[in-house]
Amino acid sequence: MTPLQDVPHASLERGRDLAGSWRTALLFSALNCLAFCDRMMLAFLALAIKTALGVSDTMLGALVGTAFALPNVLGLVLFASIGAAADRLWAVRLSLVAGTTASFLCGLAPSGGALLAARMALGFSQAPLTPAAATHLAGLFPADRLGRATSIFTSGATLGRSIAFLGGGIVLAWIGLPLLGTQDGWRAVFVLTLLPSAILLALLLRMRERPTAPTTQGREPVLWAWMWSQRRALATHTLSAAMAALVLQSVAAWTTTVLVNAHHLPLAQAGSLYGTIFLVCAPLGHLGGGALLDMLHRRGSVRPHRILIAACMSAGCLAVMLFGLAARLDHAILGLGCATFLLSVGVPAWLTGIQTLAPPRLRTRVTSLFMACVVLIALGFGPPVVGALSDHGLGSARIGEALSWVVGAATLISLLALAAQPNKRVAP
Repeated sequence: MTPLQDVPHASLERGRDLAGSWRTALLFSALNCLAFCDRMMLAFLALAIKTALGVSDTMLGALVGTAFALPNVLGLVLFASIGAAADRLWAVRLSLVAGTTASFLCGLAPSGGALLAARMALGFSQAPLTPAAATHLAGLFPADRLGRATSIFTSGATLGRSIAFLGGGIVLAWIGLPLLGTQDGWRAVFVLTLLPSAILLALLLRMRERPTAPTTQGREPVLWAWMWSQRRALATHTLSAAMAALVLQSVAAWTTTVLVNAHHLPLAQAGSLYGTIFLVCAPLGHLGGGALLDMLHRRGSVRPHRILIAACMSAGCLAVMLFGLAARLDHAILGLGCATFLLSVGVPAWLTGIQTLAPPRLRTRVTSLFMACVVLIALGFGPPVVGALSDHGLGSARIGEALSWVVGAATLISLLALAAQPNKRVAP
C-alpha cells in the first residue's frame, strides 16, 4: 500500500476537490428537496385553505398550477437574460432566501388574493435554482462523473415530492393545530419551513466558488446567434426532453384517478399507494440513470443522452400502458412501479444533455431557456390533454386509456426528435 506521504500533492488536491464537489451535489439535492416540498405542499393543504380563506375550487386550481408555473417560466426567461453575469452560487442563495420568504408569506396570507400573490412569488423565486445548480455542477465534475452528480441533484426533487405526496403537509398541520387553532393550523406548515431553510442557507454561505475547468478564451458567443446556428440540436433535444417531462407530469396528475376509477380504491389509499411507489422507485431511477449515463460516456458513446432517453421512453411507455389498461390491481401496481422507475432513469440525461450542447460561457442562459420550454410544454399540454380526451371522448371510466394514448403519442414524438438529432457534439 502506498504511504500517504508518497502520494503526489496534485493527486491529494484533486481528491479533496472531488470530495468537496460531491458535498456540493448533496447540498444542492437538499435544496431541490426543500423547493419541491414548498411547491407541492399546498395541494395537500387545499381543503384547509379553502375552509379558512373561503376560496373556490377554480382559485385552488390556479394556486396549485398556473400561479406557480407561469411566474416560474417568466423567472427562467429573465434569468436567461442575466445568467452570464450572475454568480451561480449567489443565484442559488438568493433563490433560497426569496423562496423561503414567499413560502412564509403563504402562511401569513389573510385572503385568497394574498395567497395567490405569495404563490406567484414562490414560482418566480425558485426559477434560478435548477439552471444555476446544474451548470455549477457541470463546472465541478468531469464528463464521466457528471451524470451521477446530476442524478443526486434531481433525486432531491423526487424526495421532496414524495414527502408532500405522502401527507407531510397534513402531519405538520396537525402539529400546528394546538398553536394556531383548528382553522388556521395549515399556516404552521409554511412557518416551519424556516428552520430547514436557515440550516441550508448557513451551509451555502460557507461555500466558496472554486476554480473550474478553463473555458475557451475570447469573447463570449452571442446567445441568439449561437442558438440559431445549433437550432437542430437544441430543438430536438428540448422536444425529446419536454415529451419525457410531459409523460411524467401526466402520470403524476392522473395516477390516483386511475386507481380510484378503474380499481375502486379509496382516494386516501390510492394517494398513499402512489406516494410509496414514487418514494421508492423514483430516486432509484434517478441515481441509476446517472450511473448508466456515466458508464455510456466512459465507453465512448457519441450521444449517451440520446440512447438513455430513447430506451427509457420506449420501455416506460409500455409500462404506463400496462398500468393504464390493466384489469387487475396487482398488474396496475407493477406497471406503475416500472413506469416510475424507467421514466426517472432518463431525467439526468435531460440536464446533462443540455450542458454538453452549450458552450461553458452560455450554459446558464441556455439551460434557463431549456427549462422554460420544458415546463411550459409538460404542464401546459400533458395533464390537460388527458383530461380533455377523457371528458370529450373516452369518458371518465376509461381515464387509463386516455393516459395511454397521450403517453404513446408523446413517446413517438420524443423518439422522432431523438432520431433527428445530429451525431456530433456541437458545443465548442
